[in-house]
Amino acid sequence: MTNTNKRKNSDENSNIKTKIAIPKYSTITISNNEFHYVKVNLEFESPRKLSEGFFKKAITTALYEAFGNVGSGLAIDILEFDFENQISLLRIPNDYISVFGSALTLFHSFEKNPCRFNIISTSPFLISLAHNSRSWNPS
Repeated sequence: MTNTNKRKNSDENSNIKTKIAIPKYSTITISNNEFHYVKVNLEFESPRKLSEGFFKKAITTALYEAFGNVGSGLAIDILEFDFENQISLLRIPNDYISVFGSALTLFHSFEKNPCRFNIISTSPFLISLAHNSRSWNPS
């Protein structure tokens, strides 16, 4: 797009065409996400493997111990579960992410076995948990 301005020069009267650059792209910002995605690991003091159902029960128990019936009623979805590493990818409503984090921090035992939750990564976008740019190897 061009803008034509007429300027008077002190030496002579002439038409000068001036080009104004207009960007051909725009930035879109996405906000107010409905969910937050969290990658969580469960470690026991003595090695122990839990199934997906018991993993969900451990999360529900952590929420119940911290916040009672209201906390255990949160809608938390397990999107992916890695049995070998005991790592789970969870989807949590965005309004309750701080409640979820504090409940996992306070949790210390499951079925009388000392354990802890490690929050590996968290993001409002699922795609950002797919790859870790810090561990990327170009070869």
